[in-house]
Amino acid sequence: LFKAEERKIAETANTGLYSWAIPDNFSTGKYKIRIEDKEDPSNFDESKKAFSIVKKREEAQIKVLFPNGGEKFVQGSTLDIEWKTKNEIKEVRIKILKGTFGLWRIFRELGVTENDGSESWDIPEDFPTGKYKVRIEAKDNPKIGDESDKSFEIIKPEKAEEEQEELRKEIER
Repeated sequence: LFKAEERKIAETANTGLYSWAIPDNFSTGKYKIRIEDKEDPSNFDESKKAFSIVKKREEAQIKVLFPNGGEKFVQGSTLDIEWKTKNEIKEVRIKILKGTFGLWRIFRELGVTENDGSESWDIPEDFPTGKYKVRIEAKDNPKIGDESDKSFEIIKPEKAEEEQEELRKEIER
């Protein structure tokens, strides 16, 4: 394999086949293949046209930041969903999953939004209480996505008030 006068040499048995894994730190550019006899370098052949080695493109990624598990939200309140992405994703789809023990299903789709890292969701006052997760996925490729690591809970306002009262009493002790 060579690029101008730069040579990368691999010696191998003459089987007619050689497999080469391109190292991550290999220089990009245009190259040709040259095969020559180890004993007689004047006996060789090389590719007629050059080919390109380019940088490996990193896959796009999404990571849910909030809610990511253990939080409690009250019906009728606002939940600020947050995520981060790696590489180019223009729009994301946000879904609310309901379930337990690894059996999560789409409960409600909040829709598609610009990939700006956050979206506010006004939890309806009549939204069913229970355990949920958020799933964020690339609009054009649902295989690229992430969901909350653990569930969060949506509770009634009365339960939130009871929990606050219990906490106040605990602090006073």
